Amino acid sequence: MPECLRVPVSPCLLLFSFALMLLTACGGGGAQPTPTPFPTPIVPEKPTYTVQRGTVAKTLEFRGRVSPVTEKELFFKTDGYVRAVHVAQGDLVKAGDLLAELEISDLENQLAQAQVALQTAELRLSQAEQDHADALAEAEISLQKAELQLRQAEQENTDALAEARIALKKAQLAQAAGITEADIAVAQSAVDSAQAQLEESLVGPDEQSVEVARLNWELARNTLWQTQLERDAVKGQKATPSYQKNLADAKVGAAEISTVIAQLQHELAGKGATDEEISVAQAAVDQARAQAVKARNNYSYTVQLQTLEVELAELRVTELERGVDPLLSQEVELAKLRVATLERGVDPLLAQDVEKTRIDLQRIQGRIEDARLVAPFDGRILSLNVREGGQAIAFRSALILGDPGALEITADLGADKLSQLSVGQAATIRLLNRPEQDWSGHVRQLPYPYGGGGGEQINGDEATRITLDDPNVTLEIGELATVIILLEQKDDVLWLPPAAIRSFQERDFVVIQDGDHQWRADVRLGLESEERIEILEGIEEGQVVVGP
Repeated sequence: MPECLRVPVSPCLLLFSFALMLLTACGGGGAQPTPTPFPTPIVPEKPTYTVQRGTVAKTLEFRGRVSPVTEKELFFKTDGYVRAVHVAQGDLVKAGDLLAELEISDLENQLAQAQVALQTAELRLSQAEQDHADALAEAEISLQKAELQLRQAEQENTDALAEARIALKKAQLAQAAGITEADIAVAQSAVDSAQAQLEESLVGPDEQSVEVARLNWELARNTLWQTQLERDAVKGQKATPSYQKNLADAKVGAAEISTVIAQLQHELAGKGATDEEISVAQAAVDQARAQAVKARNNYSYTVQLQTLEVELAELRVTELERGVDPLLSQEVELAKLRVATLERGVDPLLAQDVEKTRIDLQRIQGRIEDARLVAPFDGRILSLNVREGGQAIAFRSALILGDPGALEITADLGADKLSQLSVGQAATIRLLNRPEQDWSGHVRQLPYPYGGGGGEQINGDEATRITLDDPNVTLEIGELATVIILLEQKDDVLWLPPAAIRSFQERDFVVIQDGDHQWRADVRLGLESEERIEILEGIEEGQVVVGP
């Protein structure tokens, strides 16, 4: 039989045919009794469906509940017994309100002790800093004073050194003061005159006259030498011992020559002179000898005195060139060291004590905060799971706080539904107590990893959140709603209801009714929804399909 003519046969029809065959076989040649007739079985009619063209839309529908956009699960961070619960379910609270607390009398005592310890440590540190500031100010004043004394001493030493050098110069020039170039010229003229006299005397026969003239020349030349030495001293040459000796030799030599000249003149006068002239000549000789002796004595004393003055002036200069008293510099360095030591600050152990007591205080305050539940924002108590005197377990939900000012639809969905959703998808919201009207909305948040969570929700929020587009819609916390999300839609396509499709060994097919004939046709399916399935190929619009 062709595949297209194979039509399923009802089991009731088979049984009736078999009984009829048995009765016929038992009949004989004579009259037979009239058989009891069997009732004709009623064959149920199978539903039929007409292939139509239209829209196929795939939607996801689930139930949700109205919840606050912002809600937070609060819990204690330590185990303990509940000392007080300050709110009841449904209460409105303000941010910062104390909601519940554990029994923490021991911690409160420790907190008071830690506060006293911190105040004591801070007082010690403050006193040490004040003492240190006073000592530093005193040390800076001492340093300024020592530096001032050192500068004053250096200035005084500089002034004294300058004065000592001037005094040394004066001592070196004392003997030669007043000597000028004019004096040198006069002495040179005397030398020239004496030389001329000597040359003139050499022409005559008188040897004594010649000797007198020679000695006069020597005297003039010696006087020139003396004058030159004194001039050089005026020009700034140092009055060394050799200079002093040369100057003394020149003056003594001049006195001796004057004595010899006077002696010769006395002898010359005695050759034809009168007694009075002889006496005068003798007196001149005696006077010249006395002057020579006096010149030796006076000049020897003058040289010694000037030499001593120069040595004293040099010693003074040498002493002053050594600088000021080194003790003054040492006092300045000690004062600087004292300032540098104080600038390091107070004993760091005092600051460490303050920090240690502050850390202890913060640790106790943290333990107290762990034993208290404080409202993080304005809101309403949605759930309360603790009571006074009861035991609280750390990190177990104690209450849930929500902000009633902003509400949305939340639902807990499985992975099969979450995999079909994405943030931002449009949604139709139908409130169960107001089914006469639908509102539009969108998917605001999906749990990780489908949407990553986020927004103002607490970490680990597993809820799917749908927000109404119209913020003026009035919602009530806890109200149920149906959420319908259009996943996919195709227009102007062939479709059949899901009941018209048959499957066998992973093949999809339909049974087509054409008059009295039926045959099976394979179909390829497209978009599927609960009410319609898109038919991509295998049938045509208007054909009638028999249901199973």
